[in-house]
Amino acid sequence: MILNLFFLVVAKILYSPLFPSCPCLNLHQTVLFSDNDMLLIDYVPNISVTKQVIWDLCIGKTVPGKIRIFHFTESVLVNGNQENIMERVQQKIDQGDYYDGSEPKIIPILCKYGIDQVIQSQSQDHHYHLYNNNCWHFCKKCISE
Repeated sequence: MILNLFFLVVAKILYSPLFPSCPCLNLHQTVLFSDNDMLLIDYVPNISVTKQVIWDLCIGKTVPGKIRIFHFTESVLVNGNQENIMERVQQKIDQGDYYDGSEPKIIPILCKYGIDQVIQSQSQDHHYHLYNNNCWHFCKKCISE
């Protein structure tokens, strides 16, 4: 967990299952930024994850990637319950209610958290690679900025 005292922003890495069918495999990383607003940001393959895509990733091929930014104006943390956050995120995914970082509404919030440049550079290099450009690398970039 990172605490930015200048803006009173807390950044926390959350873990979630790689596949909904296997909830015990919590290897996917997302980063949660919170103060008055809350942003949960992740980096995922831009194509549906099929057996072929998994195979391609395992043998070192790249697939298109995308950034998903979930904006919450109310607190989604209920007693620090990570499952509650992921349920709300899944609802937003199902509704298509997320941003890619280029929308004018979300840019000031990204700037407030100091991650606008990370989002912009990752958007330009949007190749998801299991070994050197995945959700863990992306979260590390967000936290270190």
